[in-house]
Amino acid sequence: MMSHKIQFCILLASTSFAGGLLAQPENLYENYGFVDQGSELPINARAFANYGSFTVFGALPFDTQNTLNFTNTGVMNGSVGFRFDQVADNGLRSKADHFYNASGAEINSSSLLFEDDPSFLIVSATNVVNKGLLTVGVSGLLSIDGGDVDLSDSAIGVSALQGSGSYNSMLPGDPPTPVYFPDTGITDEYWGGMTNVNRMDTVGLLNVLGESANITSPIHMVTNAAGFIGNTLLSLQSANSYVISNAVTETNIIVQAVFSSVADPRILTDVTFSDSPRTNEVKTANIRYQVPLTNYVTASDDLFTLYLSDTLAWDTNLVFAPNQNAATVRPYTYTLSRLDTIGFNLGSPSNSVVSPSLLWNDTFSNTFVTNFYAAYSANVASVIDNSGSSINAEATNSLSGRVTIKADSLNLDNTRLRSEGFLSINANHLESSSNAIIDSQNVSYGLASMGSVLNVNSVVTDEIDRLQGNIAAYSAIWTNLSGIVITNPPENEESEETFTTNVVEYLYHVLIVDATDLSTTVPVYVHDFAAEGDTVNIDDDMNVVRSLLIDSKNLVNNGEISVFSNMQNLGATNFPSLKSLLNNGTISVNESLQIGTDTTNVVDSIINSGQVNAFFQRYQSQYFENSGRFDAGGRIDITAVDAKLDNGTISSGRDIVINAENVKLQNAELISSTDIRIGVSGVLTDGGFPNTFAVNNGFTLAVKPASGDLLGSTFNSTLPRFAAVNHLWAGEDRGNSPSGFHNNAAIGRLILDGRGGSRARFNGVGNNNAIYVDSLEFAGSLLDTWKQNVSIADNFTVYYASSNIPVEELSSHFGTRMQWVSEFVGDNSSLPIVLSDGTSILVNKLLRESLTIDSDGDGAANGIDPTPFDGVILANVEIDEANRPQAVISWIAAGATNYRVEFKDALSDPNWTYLKSVQNNANDRQEISVSDSLTGDNQGRFYRVTYQP
Repeated sequence: MMSHKIQFCILLASTSFAGGLLAQPENLYENYGFVDQGSELPINARAFANYGSFTVFGALPFDTQNTLNFTNTGVMNGSVGFRFDQVADNGLRSKADHFYNASGAEINSSSLLFEDDPSFLIVSATNVVNKGLLTVGVSGLLSIDGGDVDLSDSAIGVSALQGSGSYNSMLPGDPPTPVYFPDTGITDEYWGGMTNVNRMDTVGLLNVLGESANITSPIHMVTNAAGFIGNTLLSLQSANSYVISNAVTETNIIVQAVFSSVADPRILTDVTFSDSPRTNEVKTANIRYQVPLTNYVTASDDLFTLYLSDTLAWDTNLVFAPNQNAATVRPYTYTLSRLDTIGFNLGSPSNSVVSPSLLWNDTFSNTFVTNFYAAYSANVASVIDNSGSSINAEATNSLSGRVTIKADSLNLDNTRLRSEGFLSINANHLESSSNAIIDSQNVSYGLASMGSVLNVNSVVTDEIDRLQGNIAAYSAIWTNLSGIVITNPPENEESEETFTTNVVEYLYHVLIVDATDLSTTVPVYVHDFAAEGDTVNIDDDMNVVRSLLIDSKNLVNNGEISVFSNMQNLGATNFPSLKSLLNNGTISVNESLQIGTDTTNVVDSIINSGQVNAFFQRYQSQYFENSGRFDAGGRIDITAVDAKLDNGTISSGRDIVINAENVKLQNAELISSTDIRIGVSGVLTDGGFPNTFAVNNGFTLAVKPASGDLLGSTFNSTLPRFAAVNHLWAGEDRGNSPSGFHNNAAIGRLILDGRGGSRARFNGVGNNNAIYVDSLEFAGSLLDTWKQNVSIADNFTVYYASSNIPVEELSSHFGTRMQWVSEFVGDNSSLPIVLSDGTSILVNKLLRESLTIDSDGDGAANGIDPTPFDGVILANVEIDEANRPQAVISWIAAGATNYRVEFKDALSDPNWTYLKSVQNNANDRQEISVSDSLTGDNQGRFYRVTYQP
């Protein structure tokens, strides 16, 4: 083969050179009929046009000389392919002017002999237009290099991997050497057996319940491709079962059974039993897995198949056969192939069904038997490299089955494009890719837009259809004996019946195949992704494994971007020009994601309505907004001028740090496995909307904001066992006054939830700070141990309006360090009260329930007073005519209370006039009275009484 290629190359070179000396190129070469390798070649023309059938064969791609324009409206087939560019007389190559493949036209390149041999279709032209079909073989290269490249409404692709078959063989020698030739893209994983195993328990193999057959192989020893030896077993649940049973004689019965499981519902399973060379009574067990998968290039289904045969029941070559393409082996009794090289279609289907007593029943003489077994596992790849072995996610563009496209301007509208190994597209200007179908497992992109917007859509998908995965097999043969009674017919009518007890020998062959790892989908890996434009819109999902560069001021992500493998971090080098990030999709990074931390490029805005996953996250921007979700295993650090946390979640396995001038929250959730630290200098507010701050190691407000409160928010501080947890707060200490709850970073609820031996500490960031809490709640172990495990520093005061611990207990224990603000009414601390005049007011809930405070001074504590906030109710006002006209005002007075009596002569008077003060000196309630002299001018006087507690 190599010498043929060299000879062909010399011949081609000499012909081209001679043509350049002896003849000028023709203006036009045209073909309307049929051209094969032997006619009208070579071609030296400025223009090439094929309207008919053009077929060539050779060890090198066919090309022409001095051709500037290529046109094809017919069919061109080439082995090993074609090259469309300009070849000068001196052999130098350059771009042609035009390449045109019309709608309905085809140019197909195929390998010369075998499927995994190379093939080529290379186009290099300033203007490339393809409206038809361009294809190469499964290991081929299809390359398009042009200026203006229009591939819209066309099909470009690499043929699907169909395989070339696998064969077992005996190489000549004394003795002959067993070997096997693997199929394309199938590699050995492990192997074992080819030996006797004593005492296999036949009772435990098969369990049949109704139509469900569960079978488990014995533990067996295998050797993997790395040379390690270990034990494994196959266990199938609800397996498909196939049984054939033949009675060779009355005393010899053969039972062969195949059990198989698949997980992918698209994979179809069939089994046949084919005749063996030794005897027709013992069969070869054959299993076929097949699935039709759509080939978008040909617009039809490709049928992918996998055949496994097992000859253990009859084969005498019970050995391991070396792999001729790798340093592994396979049991000679197995053949695993993509093609039917095993005679599957010559076999017969099952003739029996599985039953609970198929492999053992209580008439057998032996529970444990000696068996001979074989074991094997292989990986079925969907992609191959040039050596035919499987690849992993780190595949590079050295893979065979490649498509490469390079263009100044590229149109991919409605393009159907398929590669088997690798796809690379680079375009200085991507006009559009709407409704494109890109069917490739490994891709790289370098895309740009000379306009303002680069739309990345329909060029990447997260998975494609391919048949791939591991398959594992175990097979065994053994015999067992069963005693039965045979009735012999009488020799004459008068004789009695005779009974003979005979022993029946059973030969068993069982094949167990675990194909649950076989799948019809594979993930797509984007090895390199580069995008450039003023605005880059990403709508596709992509798994990026090697490099990511988005050189854009504005990035809008609507897809799912996952970055892993070689890229553990994303930062300024990946987004060198970024000014605005809008994430509506998902961004996932293994280690760190840092946006805006490069001080040489200030980011204007970061807006997330999707999800961001990275272990460490750091963001710095003028404006930050989250209505989606941030998840981190480590710290989340946010720095902004203005931050808006609206209906979103920020969750961290470590701390959350927020530093901003202004922060507004609404229905936000901040969850930290350690602490939350907030530094806000301007406005910090939740507008009364609910928010959740959940911490396990306290929280810190570093500076008091100029204005704003968090009265709708709940701070849930869970204290780990035996931990001392600090809570630092920068609120001003405004004393026991409702003013402390206004523009002082007051919070709605504080829940201190202990976990046994944990302690809560409160401290200020300065010399005299306080935290004002609408509702202070103790939970967990702190509900009982708060006296021992809650401490407040001397420079700090906790003010609260409500608590689940009695006020008297808190006051007596903490003194002035923890104070109840009875005059404050908040959403968590208030309840409505209807006064006697029908007016509704809000009052502090603990004040209403107090058994020691008498708010209206009527001598009844609030907790037992039906009208504790109506003020002093006058019992009577009488006119005393006997002793000068005077009014006598009476009321029930609380003990040891001062009262003030006031009047006005008309309700319209703006002010009340002081009459006198009076004191109930007794300790108990009693009625007291006050007199007021009346004249003719004050017959209509009005009175009120207030008290001074």
